[in-house]
Amino acid sequence: MKKILLILLILGIATWGYFAFKEHQIAQEIEKQLHSRMDRDFNVTKVNKVVDESGEIYEATIKIEGIEKPFEIWFPTIAVSSLYEYAVISELWDRQYEKEVKGIVKQHPFKIQKVEGNVGIKTDEKINIRHLPNIQKVRKKYGEDAVIDNIYRGKYTLSNRYGFAGKRGRESI
Repeated sequence: MKKILLILLILGIATWGYFAFKEHQIAQEIEKQLHSRMDRDFNVTKVNKVVDESGEIYEATIKIEGIEKPFEIWFPTIAVSSLYEYAVISELWDRQYEKEVKGIVKQHPFKIQKVEGNVGIKTDEKINIRHLPNIQKVRKKYGEDAVIDNIYRGKYTLSNRYGFAGKRGRESI
């Protein structure tokens, strides 16, 4: 009985060690790719493998030097060594764009409960992201058409004083 428990314990430790080593390898590969693209230090703090009906993907949490809030990126398990070129910078741009949109919306009389936005790249020209350019710098250097702006999933409510009120004083559009 003791031999069986010892064997199970050894197998459990070996399995845990294998997955911890695999996670470490994936984290190093991600950090290496991101560091080669941008002048910042990156630290992959967590890697999870997610399996669903569409296949297997990795979910990685990444901390970037100088950026307070960590990022999460998702990518297919077969794409570990070839991450999307703008994977992290696009998240930075999305955060910046969403913040700008929320600032603009606050200046208007509408009460908007939730605003989300994202920014995409629409150019065949390779954008230099080495120094983490913001959206304005990309637009200025590559043209207004190089950046796609999307605002979505906003739930808008109009205040009663503008004549759009429903039975409870507000009506969602």
